[in-house]
Amino acid sequence: MKETTDRRYPIGKFEYGKNYSLDETRKQIKSIARVPKDLKKLLKKLRDGALDRSYRVGGWTARQVIHHLADSHLNAYVRFKLAATETAPIIKPYEENLWAEIEDAKHGSPKTSLKLLSALHSRWIDFLMSLSDDDLDRGYFHPASKRTVSLREAIALYAWHGKHHLAHIKMVADGNIEKASDGKKSAASKAKGAKGGNKSIANVSLEAGAKPKKQMKTEDYREKIQAIRSRRGAGKPSKPASETASITEDPKKRGRKPNPAIAAAKAAKAAAPKLSRAEILSKARAAAAANRATAGKPAAKKSVVVGNTKRGRPSGAKPAVAQKAAPAKARRTRRSSAEVAAEKAAKAAAPKLSRAEILAKARAAAAANRAAAGKPVAKKAAATGKAKPGRPSGVKAAVAKAVKPVAQQAAPEKAKRGRPSSVKAAVTKAAKPVAQQAAPGTVKRGRPSSVKVAVATAAKPVAQKAAPEKAKRGRPSGVKVAVAKAAKPVATKPAAEKGKRGRKPNPAVAAAKAAKAAAPKLSRAEVMEKARAAAAANRAAKAAAAPKKAAPAKPSRIRRSSAEVAAEKAAKALAPKLSRAEVMEKARAAAAANRAAKGQPAKPKKDPNAPKLTREQALAKAREARTKKK
Repeated sequence: MKETTDRRYPIGKFEYGKNYSLDETRKQIKSIARVPKDLKKLLKKLRDGALDRSYRVGGWTARQVIHHLADSHLNAYVRFKLAATETAPIIKPYEENLWAEIEDAKHGSPKTSLKLLSALHSRWIDFLMSLSDDDLDRGYFHPASKRTVSLREAIALYAWHGKHHLAHIKMVADGNIEKASDGKKSAASKAKGAKGGNKSIANVSLEAGAKPKKQMKTEDYREKIQAIRSRRGAGKPSKPASETASITEDPKKRGRKPNPAIAAAKAAKAAAPKLSRAEILSKARAAAAANRATAGKPAAKKSVVVGNTKRGRPSGAKPAVAQKAAPAKARRTRRSSAEVAAEKAAKAAAPKLSRAEILAKARAAAAANRAAAGKPVAKKAAATGKAKPGRPSGVKAAVAKAVKPVAQQAAPEKAKRGRPSSVKAAVTKAAKPVAQQAAPGTVKRGRPSSVKVAVATAAKPVAQKAAPEKAKRGRPSGVKVAVAKAAKPVATKPAAEKGKRGRKPNPAVAAAKAAKAAAPKLSRAEVMEKARAAAAANRAAKAAAAPKKAAPAKPSRIRRSSAEVAAEKAAKALAPKLSRAEVMEKARAAAAANRAAKGQPAKPKKDPNAPKLTREQALAKAREARTKKK
């Protein structure tokens, strides 16, 4: 396909009967995929009137070429699908010249065909890329040429077809239009007169540098559509003459028809003087008051505005809040940047307070707030000892209180709000002397909690723990250990017990470790030999315990030395090489021996004198074999 000077075939004619490789077919599919994008670029270059110009005398216009691309590729998509799903189907040809002379091809908008091509090529390319090498050998029978066209050749044909017509449209876009002589004009006019004429071609002269708007539909086509619409609306009531006159004056504008009353109101509004914002708001308030009075609603009460007025309209909730008699809060004034800077400088120059001073200041502010709110002053608890930062947790406080001597707890405690927690109650009860608990109490339901038991055990005197305790299951919880440890006096811990944490050493384990360290280390070979002996002993013990079924012993594979392997390779290299026929004969003999060993019948030999099958016959035979297996 070479470029020529023939305007009918600017990229040359297509060559039929050629063979195409898979790589060439993939490139041609990509060329087909680019057609919609290239067409869109060319369509932007076509100015008003160019769509109805022809690239040559007596040829199609650019508009007809665009619609022909959509028609042709739509038929091609159907043909390709038939070829992929049927065996050499006979396709249905179409008269492309007559299709191009139909009204939608002569006068329709090319944007519709561009959208159709974009969607069509998206499906078409996905389908073509899914075809395998064998699928591309399939084809369809064309009754016009009376030959079977393979899909490879058809893909190449439509890749050429797209470039062929894009070149025609490019000629029109570039202004490369053939000028007709007198003889050609008369011949073209006669040919078009025989077909009914083509009034869609318009010779529009443009001034230099002018860029008029694109006109996608011709005037003739618009007149025909308008006539059809008028015939459809003949039964409807006629409109006033003023409206029809206004419509006929400006037929190019789309949209709703103008209304004289609305137009007059708009003109009066444009001529009236503009109101200020205050006047507009006053007018809106008067209209709202009139609407409320008409609806029978009470007039809205105005709220007293303190300070500057705010922009916008207050929300519906604000007037209701303003009606309530509430003390007006002082508005927060915004400070200037100089005041903020001065305050920051004074704050930086002031001496820093200590933590105690900050706390005292905070307590005083809290007391002042409580007094202003009418709340009672908080009572301070008598602090004993140095104050610690933060507040101790409930468990720590309860344990520390239980460890204290009873004499320190003799003072009556102040009543606290609420009920003490179960942990505190258990610790307090355990810390009481045994004499106070001698009175027989009432039997309580259920079992005491583990925390109560741990606290009671820790609070018992050391003399009662002298007897060896019975071993308990499991390990005591962290709470029990902490409580027991806190309840023990410091004097009961001997200095000798302080040492490393963990389990106590075992003399037998220590002696075994020492013997292992003193024994001579074995080499890797001795360790492996010892492991193999142990494994063999284990296997023998398992075999004696559970004897296996008598199975024929497989001959153990003997490992050859490197010298033997090298000698075998050298002998193999010196041996004469077998031909392909000898190798195939040897393989057939081995296969026959295997079939005989398995008891299968021998495979029949092929007749060398039998005629060779064609590709279609071989495929048909293979399909029959597959259907028989199914």
